[in-house]
Amino acid sequence: MLTTLTKPSSGQIQVAGYDVMRQSLQVKQCISVLIQQISVDNQLSVWENMEFHGSMHHIPNQKRQQFIKQWLEYVGLAERRDDLVKKLWGMNKRLQITRGLWHEAPILFLEETTVRLDPQRL
Repeated sequence: MLTTLTKPSSGQIQVAGYDVMRQSLQVKQCISVLIQQISVDNQLSVWENMEFHGSMHHIPNQKRQQFIKQWLEYVGLAERRDDLVKKLWGMNKRLQITRGLWHEAPILFLEETTVRLDPQRL
């Protein structure tokens, strides 16, 4: 309900001061959601996944390039940027988390984000 995917059965819900029923677009602009299931393209490289996702969200090229470099370094994937995601051996969850940070949303919903995360490499 907080992410506007289902309607409240009763009552009223506000996220970031916006009513989830009447102002769902504004709510969506304030949130980012990371689901448990891996949702990156295994046939693309780490960099290509980030490029594709950023372009789908209309992030300007210069900002997109800076963001990709910054966050891949932060999550320890900078040296794997040209590797296909299917060869990341458990590190693909890091890529998904990085993609979830694109929006720089003030509210980040995490659905069991640490499942299949390789914390020993962080």
